[in-house]
Amino acid sequence: MPNPEKRYAKGARRREELLRAALEVLAEEGMAGLTHRAVTERAGCPATSVAYFFGSIEQLGIEVVQLVADDLNAHLDAGAQQVGADGAGPEGIAAEFARLLTTYPQSLELARYEVLLHAARTPTHSEALVSIVETIERVAEAALRAAGALRPQEGARAFAALAEGFNLHHLVRPRSDDVETARTAFLALFMAYAMDDDELASWKQRLKAKPSARPDR
Repeated sequence: MPNPEKRYAKGARRREELLRAALEVLAEEGMAGLTHRAVTERAGCPATSVAYFFGSIEQLGIEVVQLVADDLNAHLDAGAQQVGADGAGPEGIAAEFARLLTTYPQSLELARYEVLLHAARTPTHSEALVSIVETIERVAEAALRAAGALRPQEGARAFAALAEGFNLHHLVRPRSDDVETARTAFLALFMAYAMDDDELASWKQRLKAKPSARPDR
């Protein structure tokens, strides 16, 4: 009589193999290349495996990006916990996000953006992607609060958008100074939202002034 535990373990391994194969296909060929044949051939599995384990190729794609989201969220959540634990403030968080540009696997980022575009056309399938944005915002808000920012939620949303932009630009055109440029930009954004009302009003007035009327540095 077959051992149920062994059958379950074998099924779990096969499912994982299909997910990893789908991740590779997504990163290399995009959503259009994610087909039953491409995935099963990459995984070395029978042609019917995707339908058996996932029901549809679309569901497989959704679960792949959930894997990416879970991995990135765990990394970012660890950073958020350190904000209060070891005194890491905006400068440390800015440096960590900048470091992610070059340390997070490119294949995972490519797969995530492929599914992101697909999810924009299918909003009901975007939960995993939304969770990444929410995690980035949570980490940024924690850092802003640690710095005594007056508008931490507002700043966190802007920080998340800036982080996504840097990640995408780094994928398209990586430069040797990307990490330092990103760190400087993230820190500048933290500073802007950490200003009190008087400081903010002063800067707004300064930016409105004509170049000739601005004070010399």
